[in-house]
Amino acid sequence: MDTVVASMRKWADMKPEAVVFTFVNKHGVTSEYTPRAVYEQAGRFASRLRRYGFRKGDVIANGLPNSPERLVTDMGIIMAGCVMVNAQVFEVDGSDFFLTANYSNCKGVILYKKNNNAMFKLFEPLIGQNCSEYTEVFVQQAPSLTKLLLSSRVEGDLTPLLQGLGQEEIFSDAETSPSDLAVLFTTSGTSGFSKLVPRTHEQILQAGRSFQGGNVKYFSDRPFGWMGGFPFDYIVFCSHRVLQDKLTDDFAETSTDIWDVISREQCTGAAMLPIAILDLIHTYTTLKPSYKIPFIVTGGQPITRVSVNSLSHVFAKCQSYFVHWQGCT
Repeated sequence: MDTVVASMRKWADMKPEAVVFTFVNKHGVTSEYTPRAVYEQAGRFASRLRRYGFRKGDVIANGLPNSPERLVTDMGIIMAGCVMVNAQVFEVDGSDFFLTANYSNCKGVILYKKNNNAMFKLFEPLIGQNCSEYTEVFVQQAPSLTKLLLSSRVEGDLTPLLQGLGQEEIFSDAETSPSDLAVLFTTSGTSGFSKLVPRTHEQILQAGRSFQGGNVKYFSDRPFGWMGGFPFDYIVFCSHRVLQDKLTDDFAETSTDIWDVISREQCTGAAMLPIAILDLIHTYTTLKPSYKIPFIVTGGQPITRVSVNSLSHVFAKCQSYFVHWQGCT
């Protein structure tokens, strides 16, 4: 059957030990994931979701940043037959997130337990002293949201999420069909409150087939919950994605640090925002880059004629071509 889950299972069987996700920070690799590891850990998280009472078609908001935990929970939500919606909050009162939660009839939210995390701070008053992996809550601003899942990576009040999954069985919803919703992508929110972009299993696979497959090692720092960051390439082609582990405190933030990561990992393609590319242009106007990358994909922001001329000047030294991707949602 043509579903995301069927594709995940196929790669777990056909290429069980291939590296499909390399998580890094500015110092080096933090972890690597194979198709088998993704499928098994996501399936165990799917089992946990069902044990917590989630059912087929339930919408679950994921508030984790790009990380192994985000990968496993996103794919686990889909394997459980549920629908992942990206959880992001920019307004102090959380009104933007609650609007998303109400529009999507969201039933639960996954949070990372960290005091400076905006999503965690939003729900912290509801958690109180009850610091457990699963809590039933009443959210006045979003009445349908009744389940809260806390995630952690360090030992303490909570068992680290990935460590605790070993006790769960692997579950995959047998009734999932190509026409079922899999993801509600969110837009960045730069033009107002985030908009929801629903995609079925079939639509995700169709979108994935437009990507470059094969022997590609692709760097992308775009969030999993945005269409520009979702791992279409893994799902359809079993391609290799390099991305930063945002649950570490040492991830690369400056454009030059990000370029150092791309160079160190010998990526054959990369997604970068225009502002980061322009910063690199300024850096490498006189200094030739030491690494050549075949292609760069950019988008989300317009590129002026002057910028294109500058890009051509610098890319003639360090890239074969670039693609400007706009309006994918």
